[in-house]
Amino acid sequence: MPRINKIRNKIKLVIWDLDETYWSGTLSEEGIVYNKQHHNIILELNKRGIVNSICSKNNEEEVFKVLKNNKIFDCFVFPRISWSPKGEVVKSIIEDMQLRDENVLFIDDNLSNLNEVLFYCPGISVAEPIIIKKMLSSKLMLGKKDSKLSRLSQYKILETKLISRKKSDSNNYDFLKSSNIKVSFSNEVMCNIDRIHELVERTNQLNFTKIRLPKEELVCQIEKSQQVGCVHVKDKFGNYGLCGFYLIVNNDLKHFVFSCRVLNMGIESYVYQHLGCPKLTIDGEVTGDVSGDADVSYILNDDSEEQAVESDSRELEGKILIVGGCDLDQVVHYIDSKTIDTEFNYVRGNISVHKEHTELLLGSINKREKLLNTIKDFPVYLAQDINSKIFTTDWDVLVYSPLNDFSRGLYRHKVTGVVLPFDNLNIDWTKSENWNDLPKHLKSLPKSHLESLRDYFDFIGGISSRKFRNNFNLLVSMFSQKKIIIFTGSEVNVLNPVSWDVGMELRHIELNSVLREISDLGAVELVDVGKNISTTDLSDNLRHYKKKVYWSLAEELTDKVGKILSRKITRNTFSNTIIYSKELVKSSLRISYHFVKKIIT
Repeated sequence: MPRINKIRNKIKLVIWDLDETYWSGTLSEEGIVYNKQHHNIILELNKRGIVNSICSKNNEEEVFKVLKNNKIFDCFVFPRISWSPKGEVVKSIIEDMQLRDENVLFIDDNLSNLNEVLFYCPGISVAEPIIIKKMLSSKLMLGKKDSKLSRLSQYKILETKLISRKKSDSNNYDFLKSSNIKVSFSNEVMCNIDRIHELVERTNQLNFTKIRLPKEELVCQIEKSQQVGCVHVKDKFGNYGLCGFYLIVNNDLKHFVFSCRVLNMGIESYVYQHLGCPKLTIDGEVTGDVSGDADVSYILNDDSEEQAVESDSRELEGKILIVGGCDLDQVVHYIDSKTIDTEFNYVRGNISVHKEHTELLLGSINKREKLLNTIKDFPVYLAQDINSKIFTTDWDVLVYSPLNDFSRGLYRHKVTGVVLPFDNLNIDWTKSENWNDLPKHLKSLPKSHLESLRDYFDFIGGISSRKFRNNFNLLVSMFSQKKIIIFTGSEVNVLNPVSWDVGMELRHIELNSVLREISDLGAVELVDVGKNISTTDLSDNLRHYKKKVYWSLAEELTDKVGKILSRKITRNTFSNTIIYSKELVKSSLRISYHFVKKIIT
């Protein structure tokens, strides 16, 4: 049996049998003798970044009791204690942990079990307990120093998410049904032309025709149209105001666009059905879906046509700046405050432009002239894109989402050395062979831009966790007298992800751990999305969530900001200290529903 008792590849995970392997004896029969040496090996492996799991035919309650009594229970991840065949169980552990067979070692005293596991996991290393004393000295099990046990922590998070997903009985349809969503229509278009033009120009995810026009041309189109209208939406959580626009010529929808604040609510299907399902030619990729037979019976027609009304709440002296992508853009619509300023991505030429990547932010301060010269060779960016509101310091609380760092690829200019972020980190766009099948979101990108990228830049992949940590520490140090709240990313992948998103949840886990370390030092506060989201909460990718998630994130953010602004805050521009009363916080920053009480209790 040449494939047994040999470690064949670098090991990231050890799966232990228990009876006559991890300990001596059989737990369900004569009892056991706990092996302290093996206990210490587990501790050492975890410090090397090699995690440990269990596959044992036993009684789960009895096993967990022994492990907890010996204070080793929390050192294992994804333990499987059952009477099921071990081949399938080991395979499921590896799949749940999103690892490859080749990086796993399974230890068991039963040769039949070892061969069964080999059948299900052909690349795995399998061994009898004799291998245990050799593990720490093996060159294939040196691992990587991890004294903070960050790798163990990452897999604990994955384990928690898996348990949550399996137990979850949440149903997004039921949530929407209970939300009391109401839609009203209005032909008062010209008095809302600025808002409508903003929707047409900036919206991408729910812009089905993507016809972008100067305001003057849009006005002419409206005047000549046969049917035109605005869409207003509200539910029990708040009033979303004007968040949709349509324009029909000869039963053909020339404009059909909605704000991302109503993403995943089914509004687009409801409006499409309300209009009688006219002809609609969809341009490019959209997140929403239109269907003539979609069940949107949970949406009510609001005959009152009540429009969005400005809040009469008092303004707070403290200013909140929210910077990020579509995750924060959605969250902010659940929050009612006149003190909020925002900086989100926007669409230019059908390309979504992000300004919030840490490389771009720091480059705009430390290498401004070089950066201005560099973007001339890649005109996806313009000079206006390297001016962030973050550096005005005209804010008391910064809410920031670094998801752009999580997902973007980086390109280094061959002459200036300046780094620019662009598109997905898993695709090298300097390789012309990748241009043959552009994804929908890049179809409108001029070929000359890609040629410039190829000629002037080198692809370096995604930002490393070390660089990410350094960048973040630099940004935080610039605002040591301010308060910063950071959103982490989700840590589970969407079902059936597109190819370039496969495995991205592990990158999220890696960079989230950096954010948690920085938070533990007291430098920032977190809204830790990664600890509170399951696969069923995701929309079309792991950075887009269902509506109920944004609602709950808004609740948490409002609570955190409310507590910050109810404390004493010393601002850089004033020598005096401003004390914000609870009543002022309540009246000026409130989530748009009854949970407002939580802000001040």
